[in-house]
Amino acid sequence: MALKLVVPKEEYDGLDEAVKKLYIEKDGKFTLDAEVEDVSGLKSALEKERGNVKKLKADLQSTTEMFKDIDPAKAREAQLKLQEIEEQKMMSEGKVEELFAKRTERMKADHQNQVTEFNKQVDALKKESGVHKKRLSDLLIDGSLRQAAVKAGVHDSAIEDVVLRGRRVWKLVEDVPTPLNGENIIYGKDANQPVEMVEWITGLQPDAPHLFKPTGGSGAPGSGSQNTAKNIVLTREQARDPQLYRNAKAQAEKTGAAVTISD
Repeated sequence: MALKLVVPKEEYDGLDEAVKKLYIEKDGKFTLDAEVEDVSGLKSALEKERGNVKKLKADLQSTTEMFKDIDPAKAREAQLKLQEIEEQKMMSEGKVEELFAKRTERMKADHQNQVTEFNKQVDALKKESGVHKKRLSDLLIDGSLRQAAVKAGVHDSAIEDVVLRGRRVWKLVEDVPTPLNGENIIYGKDANQPVEMVEWITGLQPDAPHLFKPTGGSGAPGSGSQNTAKNIVLTREQARDPQLYRNAKAQAEKTGAAVTISD
């Protein structure tokens, strides 16, 4: 239990003998016989700080109320008018050098603000471009894998499985789907050439035979039309995105592929 600094005699009489020894009598009262730091200064500083905070809140509220109905455009117009009046006054007083220095400083600040804003826009465009490039890369890889899977004789229901497997291997390198193991190119039967997509998919058969149609069926490897593995396949929803469609067309023209729309 905390001990009181000063207790009256009637309260002192009710204390334990061990506690009574901690007090000394002074002016009819009993005071704790201990050195107590004077905290009156701290209390005063705390009250002062609380008062300052209260005043700042009131000032902020008053300022907010004062400017809440001000039109930013009209405020800017008024600022420019005041600036013009100030410059005319400086001219009339012959303070040409000061006026020139002031204008130069303002131009530098405006230029820096424009540079900052321009850099923000460039960063935003780079980010947006990166997103579109990634989406286009995914479309090209996925479309190529789907068409190669059909040529390799993959079950229709297993094509998306092959696409998911292929995404871990095939990456767009200089606008061409390339098989990679880390940073190393995966080579096929021809040790001098990267493995072709159909060959890579066919190579999945020993470990995942359930992905493939029976040999000799209409979808068996080697059947079908000419390989169009590099074509870009867009869904109808993707084709409605003007930016994405333009990027796909540009990519197709660059790589000699074609853009097809799927349901």
